[in-house]
Amino acid sequence: TTVRLRKGINRMLFDISGTHHLLQFTMGLRAHQKLKVRRIVTIGNFTDDEAFKRVWNAGDYRIAPKELIKDVPDYAIANTNVWALTAWDTVAAYPAHLRIENADALLSTNNEWAVIHPCEAKGKDVRLLIDFGQEMLAYIEFEVDAPAGTIIDFNMFEGILDGRVQLTHGLNNSMRYICREGRQRYRSYVKRGFRYMFVVFRNMTAPVKVRYIIARLSTYPMPKRGAFRCSDERLNQIWEVGRRTLQMCMDDTYLDCPAYEQTHWVGDARNEALVNWVVTGDPRITAHCILQTADSLKRSPLPESHVPSGWQNILTAWSLLWIRSIREHWQFTGDGKFLRKIYPALQTTCENLIQYRNKKGLLEIEAWNMLDWAPMDTPSKGVVTHQNMLMVRALREAAEIARTLQHTEDAERWERIADELKHAINEHLWSDERGAFVDCIRADGTLSPVVSQQTNTMALLCDCVDGERAERLRQFILHPPEGVVTAGSPFFLFFLLEQLARDGRAEEMLTLIRDKWGFMLDKGATTFWETIPRTRSWCHAWSAAPTYFLSTVVLGVYPEQPGFSVVGIEPHPVDLKWCHGSMPTPMGDVIVKWERPEVGFKLRAEIPPKLPAHMSLPIYGNAKRIFINGVEALPDKLPEGVDSISITATRIHIYLSRGGVWVVELKE
Repeated sequence: TTVRLRKGINRMLFDISGTHHLLQFTMGLRAHQKLKVRRIVTIGNFTDDEAFKRVWNAGDYRIAPKELIKDVPDYAIANTNVWALTAWDTVAAYPAHLRIENADALLSTNNEWAVIHPCEAKGKDVRLLIDFGQEMLAYIEFEVDAPAGTIIDFNMFEGILDGRVQLTHGLNNSMRYICREGRQRYRSYVKRGFRYMFVVFRNMTAPVKVRYIIARLSTYPMPKRGAFRCSDERLNQIWEVGRRTLQMCMDDTYLDCPAYEQTHWVGDARNEALVNWVVTGDPRITAHCILQTADSLKRSPLPESHVPSGWQNILTAWSLLWIRSIREHWQFTGDGKFLRKIYPALQTTCENLIQYRNKKGLLEIEAWNMLDWAPMDTPSKGVVTHQNMLMVRALREAAEIARTLQHTEDAERWERIADELKHAINEHLWSDERGAFVDCIRADGTLSPVVSQQTNTMALLCDCVDGERAERLRQFILHPPEGVVTAGSPFFLFFLLEQLARDGRAEEMLTLIRDKWGFMLDKGATTFWETIPRTRSWCHAWSAAPTYFLSTVVLGVYPEQPGFSVVGIEPHPVDLKWCHGSMPTPMGDVIVKWERPEVGFKLRAEIPPKLPAHMSLPIYGNAKRIFINGVEALPDKLPEGVDSISITATRIHIYLSRGGVWVVELKE
């Protein structure tokens, strides 16, 4: 904003009422003449709006009651904001005015030194732009030999898009180091998320020697147990970028992102946990996050949106996804001991949710009721459709856990309420005019005119719709009509991919992955973004969905029974010629390789010895002759270890009683 100042004293008022992420207020001034800040005061708190308006309209704090005016002490004022200073730096001198010796020494760790000379243009500083090649969650470390008083400013950011630097506005992702005389080494106390770094050398009285500037990667350990390769290199890149996205969002908990909050957001963690399973198979961080979320029930009726936090906040969908994450953790681990440990928190959550049903039997809660960064109609008050649907599925999955632990009474109660809730959703939230569910019933009782892809995807995914309505929505969610709110983030697309996978629509699933995630690759992404087509955060693991679905649907390995007590192997080749990879399980890795010759289908699987398996293989043409480990399987003569074989119109099902190496060929 450009402001014309008059000669003498000028008073500037800033309205900073409300809530903010940052604890400080920053004001940056750039002027053609030297300015002096004489006094900084706070005014408030105002007890009524009129008193505030009088001061605001007058533009003069002095008319406020004296007891509301408080001077800000000098110790609370920083006259330099490194982030703002480096963000405002402009290029005033090009390389002709600069001299850097042995700059290549900065490209790797070695025993060489780069020498940076003061800028020949008087009063100017020297700025370097360093590209680390990919997103990092890292500590900054450097070694220099410099004159005393040399200032080194750092500003870390994630993206350069179409030649424009994408600074981390709203995040002080910066650092200042003031040198002592001589050789010195420093490593930052805070780890930061970034790919690029501005390094600005100021107050240089002599050349500065730099031995290295490095980023020390610091994430949760990530062994590469899971793997995926196929005949489409673009899908291979997408799987690998998803893996790295997850790695940069794993620390002591799952993180939403490495650059901004670095926080355990509970809904994000649900998606991240699934991706983590196919990449590492490590259940410990997921169990830790589920338990940490349960601790928030000590002060809130439902699991909070992000934990631990000084901000006590419920995001209803995140609470419901927490329930789903418990069921999914059980599916992948079969850990009954953990299930018993978390059950009291699960029971408390379900019973508290039930208390929020209104007279129509619908969930109605005042909370943060978002699902996606999109213009859905999800007010903080009223009946929000998608979370009613999520509650149906959450209660059913909680009931399944209750039955597993022999809490039959809980299971029957939650199943009954889920059925009642499904009925209420269809009675009150469906629009015959739009042929879809609306986003909400507003606080005034009116039905929202807003219809979204998100809400109607949840209707299918949570089994809240049947018959003709369901068939209509299956087309609706993939091809939303004009005027329908569509996906705002890859986070929501996780649920759309989930539903496509449930429906066996692998072709549409791959088309969506190639389109949406391929777009990010085309823009140079090394990790997947928070939102598309533009983004704030360039690394958000809630967006790593393809890594999970390529492993579980295309490669086709998944836990058919909890804990992989039965391994499911069900490839969906679509247009791919071959695929191979591995899936971690508690008993060891399952390694699968399949290929499509000109006729038939071939699969090789290495399965841990004690694990039975169910193979479901696609039939192409008349290739229905089954050869197992080189021997044709006949109805009256099955190979040892094969319990049974059945054939449907599109698939051949082979049930194995044990693991081992199995080579299955389908021939004409």
